[in-house]
Amino acid sequence: MFKLKREKKTFEVLEDIKLKKVEEEKEMEILKQEAKKQRFEFEKRRKEDKRKQAKKEFDKKIFKEIDKAVKLIESFKYNEGILLLKGERKKLIKLENVEEVKRIDEIISNVKNQAQVPLITLETFDNVKNSNKFESTYKALDKAQISLSNEHFMKAVSEFNEAKFNLNALNIGKKYKKEIDNKIRFFQEKLGRKPDEEDFAAKEVEEHDAEMDRIKARIAARREERRKKVLELLKKSRE
Repeated sequence: MFKLKREKKTFEVLEDIKLKKVEEEKEMEILKQEAKKQRFEFEKRRKEDKRKQAKKEFDKKIFKEIDKAVKLIESFKYNEGILLLKGERKKLIKLENVEEVKRIDEIISNVKNQAQVPLITLETFDNVKNSNKFESTYKALDKAQISLSNEHFMKAVSEFNEAKFNLNALNIGKKYKKEIDNKIRFFQEKLGRKPDEEDFAAKEVEEHDAEMDRIKARIAARREERRKKVLELLKKSRE
């Protein structure tokens, strides 16, 4: 009888230990799940904070560029300022920042109303291959605007001529060339010198000759390139 009682007691103790172990395992699993959930939430918050910080930095960079463009415009560098604004406007559209897009549109509209020079950066010329030449063109126009703002008309005429020469070299913006010609006539008359048709005819001849020289140079370069290819083929065939 004593032996049975002892075995029963042992069994009960073992069952109690087993139950406690099961409970502990359940608690451990709950703790693991809780820890996993906390890690997930922490990682989610960390990624969200990181995304917000990146967006904040990105927005900050955009607004910095817009401020830079505004300063360019305030110093009469209209074309350069507009070009910068157009780039930032595209980014703001992707961010769906309607208010800032509207602000940029208003700035550009104001520039269009007060500019005394062609704003060639308002357009996108897909066929422009020489970006340096294009930059020289709009910078020459911006210089002309600065000169006009300071009533340095003779200097402005010179800068208009530089811009026109570059436009001819790029072979773009015919309407702008006509507008520049009108500006040159107007300010030459303002200076007391009325240009005659011979002035512009001589200029056209000069520009035509320059264009012909460029075409001849390109043809000569292509011929030389073909000659080299033929020599290379001959060399390979001999080998």
